[in-house]
Amino acid sequence: MVVAGFHGLVVLIMGAATAALFSTSITVDALRWAWQQQEGLASIGLGIAGHLGLCALVWATLFLSATRMRQLWRANAEPVRLTPKPIGSVLTETLVVLPVALVLIMGIAQLALVNITGTLADLAVIQSARSAWVWMPEATEGRFNVDRSLVAEKARVQAAAVLAPTASSEFGNFRLGAHPDYTKTFQKTMGAIFGTQIEGGGGSNVGAYARARAEQKLTPGLNTTPSEFSFFLAFDASKFEDRTARKFYNAWAHTEVELAETGDRIGVTMTHHYFVLMPLVAGIFGEHKQINGKHGYFLTLERKYTLRKQVKVNAKLPLR
Repeated sequence: MVVAGFHGLVVLIMGAATAALFSTSITVDALRWAWQQQEGLASIGLGIAGHLGLCALVWATLFLSATRMRQLWRANAEPVRLTPKPIGSVLTETLVVLPVALVLIMGIAQLALVNITGTLADLAVIQSARSAWVWMPEATEGRFNVDRSLVAEKARVQAAAVLAPTASSEFGNFRLGAHPDYTKTFQKTMGAIFGTQIEGGGGSNVGAYARARAEQKLTPGLNTTPSEFSFFLAFDASKFEDRTARKFYNAWAHTEVELAETGDRIGVTMTHHYFVLMPLVAGIFGEHKQINGKHGYFLTLERKYTLRKQVKVNAKLPLR
């Protein structure tokens, strides 16, 4: 009982020390807020339990190693001599370990991409909600031919612009008519993004030139079968000029936005289907389904964000 209490106390001390060493003021403030609001305590408790479990494993490793070294020291044991292994054993062990190592490498790489996409999704829903907040008064008053569908499309384009960095530029059906919602709003935004990398512009009409150049990049991509997947294609292998339009198109085609209007608040509900492309682990991170006519492994991210509505706008147009 005393021994168990000693080990438990050491684990608690290690847990507190490592938490103090690796925690920041932001983490402490978040924990304090969650404790005061009584929200998310279950997930926090699970995280603390996992942290203490890791500390227990570290302490067990150190304690057992120290115990074994002390026994060898007291017995004045000679160094252990390893006998030569039979021929072929190294090759066998390599074949056993290599698949596990590959799955681990692919999994870590895919996890990094998923974490980045999750962070971008948080920002994307805010940008999308801000777009709806700006344009919804125009739709309410019916000015400039703005309606709710146009507001939703503008919000969707804003979300796609934020999510484009982690979208694929290699896999996809990059055709103008492949999606029924292909609109001028998307075209103009894609041309604006693509136009930033055109040196010298396109003469007197830079916007039309950039849109035309961007649409030329929307050529058919690779098949979305696992046999086509590879490590470097998951991180994109095409030229940066080609990636701009393709990544934006994929992010837009895999994002759904619905207006969320309740009482005095306006915002959006965003659903983004992230395309998992890393070999060996696509089925671990994603679910096989069809999105916009494209089969593959997708990880669905759902976000919602609302803002307080603007003060009721004047229905009359301002004097010119």
